[in-house]
Amino acid sequence: MLQLYQSNKVENLIEHLSETLGSGREDPLSPENIIVQNNGVGQWVTQQVSDKLGIFANFNFQLPTAFAWDVIRNCMDAPIRADLEKDELIWQIFAQLYADHEQFPEVKEYLGDGFGAEFGSKLFHFSGLLADIYDQYQVFRQDWVLVWDKTDHDGVTSGAVHTAGKVPNDHWQIKLWQKISQTGVTKHRAALLDRFFSDVENGTITTEIIAQGLPTRISIFGIDTLAPVYLKFFATLSDFIEVSIYSFNPCMEYWGDIASEKHLAKRRLRGEDSEVVDYFESGNHLLSSMGKIGREYHELLLNYELQEHDLFVEPDETTCLLTCIHNDIFTLQNGSVTGKLDRSIQIHDCHTPLREVEVLHDQLLKMFAEDPKLCPRDIVVMTPDINKYAPFIETVFARRQSDSQSQIPHIPWSIADRTVVTEDPVIQAFLQLLAIYNGRMTASEIMDLLKIPAIHSRFALSENDLKGIEHWIEQSGIRWGLDAHFRSRFGLPQTELNSWKFGLERMLLGYAVGDEGEICFDRVGYGQIEGSNAEVLGKLAQFIHKLGEIQDLNDSRCRVNEWQVRINQILDSFFLADDATEQLLQEVRNCIDDLVTLCESKGLLADAIVDIDVIREHLTQVLTNNVESGTYLAGAVTFCTLQPMRTVPFKVVCLLGMNDGEFPRQHKRSSMDLIALHAPRLGDRNRRDDDRYLFLQSLLAARNKFYISYNGRSVIDNSFKMPSAVVCDLFDYLQRFYQIKPEELTTNHPLQPFDIRYFTGDSELFSYVSQWIEASNSIGADKQEVVFIDQQLQEPGPEFQTLSIDDLLRFYKNPSAYLLKNRLGINLDIPESKLKDDEPLVLDSLESYQVSGITLSGMLHGVDKDELYRRINLCGNLPNGYMGEKVYKLLADDIGELAEEIKPFFKTGMRRVSGMVEINGIKLSAVIDGVTDDVFVMYRAGKLRPIDRIELYVKHLFLQLYKGFSGEACFYATDENLALLPEQDPIQKLADMLNLYLQGLSSPLPFSAKSSFAYAYNFHSKGESAANNEAMNVWSGNGMFNGEAQDPYNWVIHKGNLPQEDQFSAIALKVFTPKLLGLISEVSDE
Repeated sequence: MLQLYQSNKVENLIEHLSETLGSGREDPLSPENIIVQNNGVGQWVTQQVSDKLGIFANFNFQLPTAFAWDVIRNCMDAPIRADLEKDELIWQIFAQLYADHEQFPEVKEYLGDGFGAEFGSKLFHFSGLLADIYDQYQVFRQDWVLVWDKTDHDGVTSGAVHTAGKVPNDHWQIKLWQKISQTGVTKHRAALLDRFFSDVENGTITTEIIAQGLPTRISIFGIDTLAPVYLKFFATLSDFIEVSIYSFNPCMEYWGDIASEKHLAKRRLRGEDSEVVDYFESGNHLLSSMGKIGREYHELLLNYELQEHDLFVEPDETTCLLTCIHNDIFTLQNGSVTGKLDRSIQIHDCHTPLREVEVLHDQLLKMFAEDPKLCPRDIVVMTPDINKYAPFIETVFARRQSDSQSQIPHIPWSIADRTVVTEDPVIQAFLQLLAIYNGRMTASEIMDLLKIPAIHSRFALSENDLKGIEHWIEQSGIRWGLDAHFRSRFGLPQTELNSWKFGLERMLLGYAVGDEGEICFDRVGYGQIEGSNAEVLGKLAQFIHKLGEIQDLNDSRCRVNEWQVRINQILDSFFLADDATEQLLQEVRNCIDDLVTLCESKGLLADAIVDIDVIREHLTQVLTNNVESGTYLAGAVTFCTLQPMRTVPFKVVCLLGMNDGEFPRQHKRSSMDLIALHAPRLGDRNRRDDDRYLFLQSLLAARNKFYISYNGRSVIDNSFKMPSAVVCDLFDYLQRFYQIKPEELTTNHPLQPFDIRYFTGDSELFSYVSQWIEASNSIGADKQEVVFIDQQLQEPGPEFQTLSIDDLLRFYKNPSAYLLKNRLGINLDIPESKLKDDEPLVLDSLESYQVSGITLSGMLHGVDKDELYRRINLCGNLPNGYMGEKVYKLLADDIGELAEEIKPFFKTGMRRVSGMVEINGIKLSAVIDGVTDDVFVMYRAGKLRPIDRIELYVKHLFLQLYKGFSGEACFYATDENLALLPEQDPIQKLADMLNLYLQGLSSPLPFSAKSSFAYAYNFHSKGESAANNEAMNVWSGNGMFNGEAQDPYNWVIHKGNLPQEDQFSAIALKVFTPKLLGLISEVSDE
């Protein structure tokens, strides 16, 4: 006889279990067997019993299915594991369809191109779906499976089978099941359980047989539901040994006849007999709407002979809202106690998961401050998807406060239930390697792989090496695809332009013959790799070669046992692991080893050719299901997945992610599932009902506070978003029976943690993070403007008295950046990957300028347009085919006109001048190209920029001082030309430019090249008002382009404001004189 101990308090159940375990047993050396629903409950039971007894040893926690199988093995001739378990079923189905798919036209039609000489992931995915359905049949439709086993091909059933309803007997699934169960008809789970029941009934299994391998008692603790077949198993076992069920029951009354109002309304609409419908009552509305799983479980229990032991305890008489709801459910009433609004139930509306975690952190700190007895271990935080929230939890809770005055304590925390795949980048990288052939092998994708430490360490590459490699990839024109053959899979022409093979060949050729821009072996070399970098290039080539071998693996499909060797080769070729990473890689090896063992032991797929997609899908599936739960109940705030019987009592229970459509999690039965096509049975399960009961259990597990958060506002337009349906049910219940409106219970949080409302004394909105106060003040309406540099810096040291013209030009290009970088050591540059993943289809402005520059240089050196096109095309800089020819022709025609203007100077011979001049103690050096006896020439294959004017001017002054140069200076560009005659006092002019440089090193110089040019040009041509307007437009920008104000260095210095207006205009006019603006022509007529 079953012993049923039930209570509305799990604490009472564990108290009785502890007393039972401490009372001793016949054989003190035999272990205690405790059946639990998951390892988390086992950990909690261990802690609680240890606390009560002082010690808890020699115990054995098992899941119901594992324990049942151990009993069957001890009592019957059964294998170590049952046949046709889900992991085996997948491959049994796969193998059967591989061999006999012509016999299943329905499946063949469903899969379409999933069948063929070699099967891919589509068939494997189908096998997984069907295996899950067959697994459900074995548990919830055992009678179907038994009938199918005993039915021959003519539909004749041999032997009697007790059935609970009509059994499907004409379906392709039955035929397939019979084929895969032919060798294991008496050894799969459903058959062996049925045989166990028969042997007990006919006396084959006796008390003596049971006693040989079992203890005298077992305890089933905290399981909220059991499949009917396993409940029958434990009931049968109770005839031989003591079986005690410790069951959580939230209600002391009989609640098997209650039904939700929605269910009753549906029955009335269907026209059912009113007397039958009126027999049911709704009882407590929360229990009737969310408690279906628990209600049916207790109904199943009452079908067996059992002795009930009630351990119910009435909730405390209090007006605490949470306790009032507990009391309502306990007494099967609604609003039985007058409760009042308090903080025992908290609901928080946040915009994003990150904000949910940030708000939770502050709320927990407040709870600790209000209750000194509250400990981190008294708090559990659950979410439907812990992998989604884990990064935010780590970010927020690992953050240490830098404000020493705040004295904010660190909250101990731990995360359980994360999967191996989501937790470790090495496993993700390995699975990505297996899928590399299915992707495009883009430059960024491959570079991201190479950046993983375990991979680049395998190829002896350092972090600095990776920076150089990324630059080479960008410059050599690599975009995507291994080679021409790889690209042909996408239905594209077999061209190697912009592929990895193309780029590597350019690098190797450039190292061998240099970068002369000439075609060699149908390639143009990339010659920026020299010296010791050749070794790094070799390692990169080795890495890409290894990736090519994976492509070869995919092309040469093989048997499962051969994949075992290949997977190990991939692991050894790509990963150099430390101790921790090696454990993860060993899990991969174990997965493929287990698959090979299964196939060999069952004789599966002996001659089948399997492609890499199937192996990858299998490994992903197994590794995804590999969950680490060792950090559950580790003495800290526990973050974990919301799953059955995780609702052991805690002082504070928090639920995150209670969003509409995400919880309860959606349950859609497959169209192949025959259970959905037949009448439901008591004890049938679905995910949605499980989740609704989980929410109710979580509510009942909270002793002091029940905390809910959800994403109730859009981050785009702040529009309203509904919470989960179960949260809405709770809202409705509280409004209907306690007159508490949802808005009274909900705290609406701003989008940003530094919102001013957190720091105005509002008791509902607060923050413990002191840094947010400064951020909040900075955006206040009455804030005082903060000047980044409010006083003169010390005079620059002697190191700034020596500079090159390039340094001087960098200063004038962006004085704010030069000051912050060179004087204050502040670098605001954000390193961005310049890698592109698509070959050029059209040229953007930068690409057009680069192609134009190469074309101009080639034309000036006498290379014709056709040859230039070939060279540029072989550098991967142009769209492929006709489009590239068309684009290049348009560019070359424009550049040709510019080249014709410059060619005469090349014929006279231009030389390089290098040297140094000293002015007022400042040493200025320069290396200047384009100098002839009569003219200094500069050119650009683009429009003339303000900084180009300054460069021409400064270099011309230098030449006059250094060599007494008396010729013109000319700058040729696509939009205009600029010519300057020698200055009468070049020393003073250059000294003026250097003085502004020194001024800008001591305080922010109110100058910005583009804005200052706009001011000066419009001042001389249109007047002061137009100059101010145009300068502001260039500074601020518009929807078409960013202004100079958006430059991070200008933003830090000037806060988005145009630099000091008076000084700005004076310096702009001083630098950009009418001659430099081109408003006064100085071009010689000769």
